[in-house]
Amino acid sequence: MGGKAKGCGIAVCILVGLIALVVLAGYLYDLHWHHKVEAKLAEYRAAGQPVTWDDVLARRPKIPDDQNAALVLLGAFKQFAKTSDYESGLGDLWRRGRPGARHSEQLRGLMGSQLEADSEALRLIHDAAKLDRGCYPLDTAGTPYELLLPHLPPLRHGTYFCGVEARFLAENGKAKESARVLDDAHILPASIGDSPLTIEALVRIAAERIWLASIESTLAVCEMGGDDVRLLRLRLEREMRDFSMVPAMFSSRAGYQWLFQSRSVEALDDLMSVKPDSEFKQHLIFRVYFTLPGWREKDALSMYDALTRAASAVGKPPRQAFREIQAWHSDLGRDRVQSPYSHLVTTIIAPGISRALQECIKARTELEVGRTGLAVEEWRLRHGRWPDSLEQLVPEVLDAVPDDPFSDSPIRSAKTPDGVVVYSVGEDGTDNGGIREEEARKRAGKEGDWLRAGWDIPFRLLNPDLRGAETLSFHDEVMESGMQSSALEAAGLTKEKLSALGLSAEDLAKLGFE
Repeated sequence: MGGKAKGCGIAVCILVGLIALVVLAGYLYDLHWHHKVEAKLAEYRAAGQPVTWDDVLARRPKIPDDQNAALVLLGAFKQFAKTSDYESGLGDLWRRGRPGARHSEQLRGLMGSQLEADSEALRLIHDAAKLDRGCYPLDTAGTPYELLLPHLPPLRHGTYFCGVEARFLAENGKAKESARVLDDAHILPASIGDSPLTIEALVRIAAERIWLASIESTLAVCEMGGDDVRLLRLRLEREMRDFSMVPAMFSSRAGYQWLFQSRSVEALDDLMSVKPDSEFKQHLIFRVYFTLPGWREKDALSMYDALTRAASAVGKPPRQAFREIQAWHSDLGRDRVQSPYSHLVTTIIAPGISRALQECIKARTELEVGRTGLAVEEWRLRHGRWPDSLEQLVPEVLDAVPDDPFSDSPIRSAKTPDGVVVYSVGEDGTDNGGIREEEARKRAGKEGDWLRAGWDIPFRLLNPDLRGAETLSFHDEVMESGMQSSALEAAGLTKEKLSALGLSAEDLAKLGFE
């Protein structure tokens, strides 16, 4: 009996010793990778880059209140909230008109009333444009994943409504005033300033796209003066020069540093869109992931290296940046297949970031194409005809024909039966003649493979005699819009109002009204 007890005691001691060795080995292994992480963060600090979330917040621009356009725009956004629906409304019908055609007298009357209701908000936007720089206040009490950014949705809405105002003025013969509105609209994307927050950077890109589309749409119905066109071209040029995604990549890196350091399973769940109740297995994996020695630290190093590589790539000229980000995206995809759990956060999150950066390069290309298109318009106004090639713009209007990031050639142009198109071949690298995505969809038809058909990134300019030459009927605008009764009613166009504006009972039935 005593021998058995002694044997059990020895076995327990051996077991405890083994457990202690395993725990010690795990601790030392974890400590080893922890030191590697600290060394990497020290390297970033030595390079003057932000490391912690506090570092990111400290780098937000500090602008005196009386010089901060963002504060004026917040007042405009409050006014819009009283008068306009951010998500739908009359603007939906307005933007679905045919390119180059003036809207009907009825729709212009309705939009004129909406613009009058929004006049105070629009006035504040024009006031903000005089200040020329901005930075929105943030509630910095929360974590990187709890920031409230209520200014972002109305910022896009404000950019869109400036475009509506510009086109409305152009359709009513006020080209000079229209150009001024489009020039002032630059303040909406620019009000994001040098913010290092990734979400703000992405919304700035969205606002840039709305602004550029408004310039193209407005030029399709009027002819502006050469000085006005030149000013818009220089605005686009400045926006391209001032905006960079490099700070956003550094802020993302600091955000993930917070995540790895805090070991917040809840934040990781939220980041991965996991609901613990319905996806308990995935939630449990995250808990184990934050507990096992070394896993978190190795993943952190992988994520830091990935975002540092992204920052390096996106800071280069667009063509080189696009190719480096493509290569990075390909490497991430391979790593995700080969080792899906060794770098859990990196393999799941980083591919989305690389895809967003490719989209950013596409947006920059759109600005470059638009800037070149305005240079073509400027040249035409000087010479009374379209240039034979983009090379004719050099050096009179442009220093050089810009490179196309998606090909080995410069940006292209082509004359069309109704004007000229300036374009990039787009991400597929194939010259499709300057058609845009919507045209590719239409050509492919409902069952067609429009993705395979391909499209480009164009900026179209109509011949002067075609701009605003056609005026749509209200009947055609409504029937061709694709909007149904619920959307029309949200725009204030009830069955009774549409009937009073000339639509028949048969038309109303087609639109889904009972």
